[in-house]
Amino acid sequence: MVKVERKKEESTSKNSKDPQVNQELDESEGTEEIDLLKQELIETERKALGLFELTNDAIFLIDLDGNYLDVNQRAAEMLGYNRHDMIGQSKLNFIVEDEHESSKEKLEDLLAGRIIPIYTRRFKRSNGTVFPAEVNAAVVQDEEGEPEYIQSAVRDISERLEAEEALERERRAYHLIAEATIFAVDIKDLGQRIISGITHILGFDASTFRLYDPDTGLLYPVAQEDFVQNVPDPAVVPQPLDSPNHIFALAAREKRALVSSRFEDRKLLAPFQERMKELGIHAFITWPILDGNNRLLGVLQLVSYAPKEIPEEDMIFFQTIARMFTVALERKRAEEALKESEEKYRSFAQNFQGIAYRTKIDWTPVFFHGAVKDITGYSEDELLFWNPRWQTIVHPNDKEYVSKMENELRIIPGHVIELEYRIIRKDGQIRWIHEISQNVCDENRIPIYIQGAINDISERKRAENMQTIQQDLGISLSSLTNLKEALDSVLKATCRIDIIECGSIHLVDKETGFLNPISTKELSKEFTDKISYYSTESPFTKAIMTGQPIYSDFNDLIQDIDENIIKNEKLHALANIPIYSEDKIVAMLTLGSRTSDTIPMNTRRTLEIISSIIGGAIARIRAEFALRESDEKYRTFVQNFQGIAYRLNNQNELLFFAGAVEEITGYLSEELVVGKSSRDEIIHPYDLEELNNKLKESTNSPSNIGKHEYRIITKDGQIRWVQDIWQPLKDEIGTVAGFLGSMHNITDRKLAQNEIQKLYQDLERRVEDRTEQLTATNKELSAFSYSVSHDLRTPIRHIGGFATLLEKRITSIEGVDKKIISYTQKIIDSVEEMNKLIDGLLTFSRMSRVEMVKIRINFTELVQDVLNDFQVELGNRKIDVTVSFLPDVLGDPSLLRLILVNLIANALKFTKKRDIAEIEVGTMPSKDPDKITAFIRDNGVGFDMKYYDRLFGVFQRLHKNEDFEGTGIGLATVQRVIRRMGGTIWAESEIDKGATFYFSILKASDDEKEKQEES
Repeated sequence: MVKVERKKEESTSKNSKDPQVNQELDESEGTEEIDLLKQELIETERKALGLFELTNDAIFLIDLDGNYLDVNQRAAEMLGYNRHDMIGQSKLNFIVEDEHESSKEKLEDLLAGRIIPIYTRRFKRSNGTVFPAEVNAAVVQDEEGEPEYIQSAVRDISERLEAEEALERERRAYHLIAEATIFAVDIKDLGQRIISGITHILGFDASTFRLYDPDTGLLYPVAQEDFVQNVPDPAVVPQPLDSPNHIFALAAREKRALVSSRFEDRKLLAPFQERMKELGIHAFITWPILDGNNRLLGVLQLVSYAPKEIPEEDMIFFQTIARMFTVALERKRAEEALKESEEKYRSFAQNFQGIAYRTKIDWTPVFFHGAVKDITGYSEDELLFWNPRWQTIVHPNDKEYVSKMENELRIIPGHVIELEYRIIRKDGQIRWIHEISQNVCDENRIPIYIQGAINDISERKRAENMQTIQQDLGISLSSLTNLKEALDSVLKATCRIDIIECGSIHLVDKETGFLNPISTKELSKEFTDKISYYSTESPFTKAIMTGQPIYSDFNDLIQDIDENIIKNEKLHALANIPIYSEDKIVAMLTLGSRTSDTIPMNTRRTLEIISSIIGGAIARIRAEFALRESDEKYRTFVQNFQGIAYRLNNQNELLFFAGAVEEITGYLSEELVVGKSSRDEIIHPYDLEELNNKLKESTNSPSNIGKHEYRIITKDGQIRWVQDIWQPLKDEIGTVAGFLGSMHNITDRKLAQNEIQKLYQDLERRVEDRTEQLTATNKELSAFSYSVSHDLRTPIRHIGGFATLLEKRITSIEGVDKKIISYTQKIIDSVEEMNKLIDGLLTFSRMSRVEMVKIRINFTELVQDVLNDFQVELGNRKIDVTVSFLPDVLGDPSLLRLILVNLIANALKFTKKRDIAEIEVGTMPSKDPDKITAFIRDNGVGFDMKYYDRLFGVFQRLHKNEDFEGTGIGLATVQRVIRRMGGTIWAESEIDKGATFYFSILKASDDEKEKQEES
């Protein structure tokens, strides 16, 4: 452009006054300017073409219809095609199918002048692979500013996304290990958290972490994950380090990683190939976890049940994870060691906590030190200033014993006493204490001080008490067979626990599921009824609903239960514990304390142990009762048994043969078991081989019960049929040792079956004959109906034609009698009515032989379509039509349409006398889950239900012809069609209150929808 302007300036300066010269100069300069512009255009196009071909991005030139005008070589290479083959093709051919709509929308936006930011799109290569790419598209306009074509630059971002995914994977793994290190409660939890996450991140199916114990030389499984089977493997057990059968033991010994796909590991892994195939393992990584001194900490193993490539980058990534896992493991082990040390220290301190005291000989306090408040609830100062005196907090039942011992201490010089007794804390709780005291004497051996140490032994005493109660309870329950007596014994024993004074047991009735109070102790009936009454706030209800024990302190009780009842019962704390048997709640144990505001933790554990004892006792007593009942039934059964019970050894020899032996076989049991006759001799020779084969089959499948019917020959030579049912018996090593079975006489049944078979064959022959007769009759009736209907049409058509001509001739005659015209019109009307009857009759007869299809039908659309056919009548009258949502049905669309047309036409006909006709189409619940019940309701004149039996008959009408036209065939046709479609039809009505017609039809299931979509 600079050159052109300079030329213009030069030409201006050379302008001459001669017009001809000036014109020649102008033409010359114009030509030069055009040449310069062409050269610049060629240069620009050359540069653009170079950029088009040399750029690293794929360039697509697309016409306004979405077809490629041109592509650069990079685009062809990216998609795997020859660039000339791509030109002229639609861009959609190279984009994955589920993004076609989005691509079309982008094209529309570009052509509409909208600016489209860079977006991602998935393309298809010629080999079928898919890759993601970034797309930058813009519209190229022509000289008039109109869109000419679209230029699109595409960049493959597969590698970038893979790099981002790798970074994200590393970030997730580091976050996982860091989080596990912080939040894991122990090494097992740490291992489970890490292997669960790493297995998922690296795309493996299962994993396990084994911790090495140098003291035992064993690798202990502490965590495992199986995403495929979704259950831990119960067979995983500790393995020695020198185990030759496990890859993880080999990796631990070698202290090196073993990878299934690594070439250098193949020789080491060769002995394990068969075992891997059996387990379905295709790929694995086994990695020893080593500390900084190369000492073995454990082994981490990841497994894939499907073929899987393990790339080198995964190995590098896994190596980093293993190092981080090592750090996390060492830290957790250090934390656990520290925790164990602290726990030992706390335990030591707790075992030595107590009260050290000294008093004067008259019990005037000198000092109290130690856990005074923890044990007594009082401060040191309160006891020091005799507020209260120590003697006043001693339990009333122990005061006499304590006073006697203390008097000896005051009198006998150098005397030492050791005693255990109860005290009442400041808060009312009862505590057991152990006291060791001695007196301190002056030089004259006169006692002047008393000093000692007091320790709280409540937990020990409670445990001893609990153990005694449990032992007594176990002995008591083992001898009781009556459930009521057993539960009374349980409640009595449980209320011996130091803070438990009252309670009840509710038993679940097996038949009704109701909880009934069976045993109570020192609780009112009002309370037991109140607490077992269903309420979302009741702790009793909460225990049942959650299946967990519910413990309530005093504040909980007065909030959840009527405060007055709690005060009347003088309750301070309550426990409601479900009692289980075979994973089902069978009873509820309710226990109350009137001295403690809470149920201590140790007491709770004991109560839950007792509840399990109760559950076992209930199960045992019920089982014994059921067994006794079963024994009684068995004895009754044996007494009334009309068959033969027997046992065979594995050689098919009879070991015993008891029951109705003589009645069935004619032999005595002894003759067949130890006598000359044998089992084989009484079995019919034609049936013996088949029976022995059946027994062999049972030997091969010992879990199956055998059954066979065969003939026997009685002692007097009669042939009888028996049914034999047997069960294989196994010995202690699982081998079939014989058979236990029973044999019944079924001769009468067999004879009856033979008679029935003869009767059945005779009946079958008769049915076939009758079917042939009916088929022939139906054909004759169908032919007759068709013939009559068609043969009637010709004379009726003649009658109608001549009557019409006669009417025209008569009406042209002046002064003709009007009655003659009326008679002629009646003939014409009768002909029209007769034609309708013939049409109805033909339709009715055709319904029994028309071929029926069965497809899924949109019922709502079909009803709307039928209503559109009545649009003229609907528009000429005031008619309110209501159509509810109708589910899809299964049937023949043309036949269902015929049903709807007839029923809706009926509704329109019989509502003609209403100012506003009301017609409703809807459905209602059906007793048959595979069908729906549709109805069509109107507010017409209705009909009298006493004539209901005529409603669906051929040519039957319930209204006069002059009131409502009709042939009386429509409803009969509808009934026949509905029956052919597997449904039924019925109606309800009252005179002048409308009518409702109901019909059932098959409901379309989701399976039919899927089949129809596939077809």
